[in-house]
Amino acid sequence: TWQASKDPNGKIKLAILPFHSVNAPEDVRFLGLGISDAIITRLANVKRVRVRPTSAILRYENQNVDEREAGRTLETDYVLSGTVISAGDRLSVRVQLIQVSDGTPLWGSHYEVARQELIGLQDSMAERISEALKLHLSTEEQAQVYRRYTDNVAAYEAYLQGRTHLSRYNKEATFAAVNAFETALRFDSDYA
Repeated sequence: TWQASKDPNGKIKLAILPFHSVNAPEDVRFLGLGISDAIITRLANVKRVRVRPTSAILRYENQNVDEREAGRTLETDYVLSGTVISAGDRLSVRVQLIQVSDGTPLWGSHYEVARQELIGLQDSMAERISEALKLHLSTEEQAQVYRRYTDNVAAYEAYLQGRTHLSRYNKEATFAAVNAFETALRFDSDYA
């Protein structure tokens, strides 16, 4: 039976794959990678977790993925996968956290939220993942994981678009990222 190599510091190794966007119009397609990137960024502040960076999971974007195989390739203990379905101003998001060694689901959930609730959705997912992995966050880690830099949903969506573009590491995407970040600042000038 397959098992991820042991982390020398005893950290839990986790991959958060790009969420699969189903029937998503162009204006929300970025959420597949954007939501994953936001959760990666939040959980990267937890000392007991070694989360794979967005650059490592980018190759799985817009693909049908065998989560266990992806976990083996990324040498992780756990994989989170999900789907995002857009229906007007509402999002339907399904997520599942599995153990790579045997495919056992550790946690799964289905969220039906308005787009305006996107920030809270990612907070909730980060919290549930931490609970499923039995992570006991210090006060400092909780402050970092749940810290919000804006409550303006339009600014936050523009930021997620920028992060999605930036992860592509090419000139055109970098310009698109800068444009998205400037848009975020127009919506919330304190969001820097």
